[in-house]
Amino acid sequence: MFARLWIDLGFHVVVRPDEAFEPIEIHESGYRFLIHPPYKSGITGGDRDLFQGPPLVSLAHRLSPADPQPTPALLDGQPATIADALRIDIFGDALTRELDTDEPAIPLAFAAANRFLERLRVVAGSPFVRPVRPDRVLWHLRYLADDGSEVEPDPPLVRGRLVTRWHLPAMPLLRADGLWSVLRDLPDDYVAPPWETLLLDARVLLESERLPEVGPALVLAASAIETRIDDALRVLAERHGGTVVALWSWLSKRDPWWQEPSIVEKLSVVLGALTGRSLKDDNDLWEAFQNLREARNRYVHEGVAQIGGQPVTSDQASNLVAKTRLILDWLEDGLPEEARRPRYERLHTFQIDRALTAPEPGARDQS
Repeated sequence: MFARLWIDLGFHVVVRPDEAFEPIEIHESGYRFLIHPPYKSGITGGDRDLFQGPPLVSLAHRLSPADPQPTPALLDGQPATIADALRIDIFGDALTRELDTDEPAIPLAFAAANRFLERLRVVAGSPFVRPVRPDRVLWHLRYLADDGSEVEPDPPLVRGRLVTRWHLPAMPLLRADGLWSVLRDLPDDYVAPPWETLLLDARVLLESERLPEVGPALVLAASAIETRIDDALRVLAERHGGTVVALWSWLSKRDPWWQEPSIVEKLSVVLGALTGRSLKDDNDLWEAFQNLREARNRYVHEGVAQIGGQPVTSDQASNLVAKTRLILDWLEDGLPEEARRPRYERLHTFQIDRALTAPEPGARDQS
């Protein structure tokens, strides 16, 4: 017996189906993994539609290869497939079909897949090739006999396993008397400030359906604070006028750049001198800022976002980005109204139904 794992990649690879590819073999923890070239699954673009796609279990079953493989493109003049999935054959004595037991080969197979994808990304110079995680992608595993045929039913042993999932993207909830009315009231010359764009882009990187981009998201969040405090101090200095404006201009434009106040000094000493309030006064926000700053610096200089020597998890990064929003709002609370962002806060309810399996014949579809 062996197992065959099909993984939804989330990106595309161009493959010539007429060529014979020798599988890439990886050995790990007593298992042998054979990685085959990517292929086009039976999933169509319409199948991936969150609101109108097929039942989720049906979607997982469509991960098997389309037959025949479609060839809508040419590679070196020959028909080529736009592949979207990866097949891995798994061999090992520890494979289990027990119903109440997790298959230990699955995380190891994903680790082998990611070793392959990491190398493909670097050698091909393709930034859109990304790692896959068993809790983030669609996958389907089948146990097969040695000759590749389906194993016979033998309850309570299972013949396969799958993970199916859907991702609800963040969407604005428009009501005529709500968000829409705020948009209508904005002046014609309104332009989104850079710190708001930076923070929103940081959230996009963390809320990715496939894999959170922790390091880049924290760099953007830290940059949002840096641009916000610089603008806030400029506004405050101009409000004071006179010698304060001249002093701030001198402090912020000295050459070389390292003679300027640091971001830490701007949020504490300089802000305190202009307003009497320092971010240090809020222990929670100050700690969040220091952690964000450390994680950002570690990522920029060492390639891995860390706090206290430990890699930052996606949950920790999400918390730091949420705290960044609070820091920006705290800074704006000390500014005149015209220097603040337009805000809209209102509680709404939103609900959708998504079918897991197809309804029984003759039953009414409740999805």
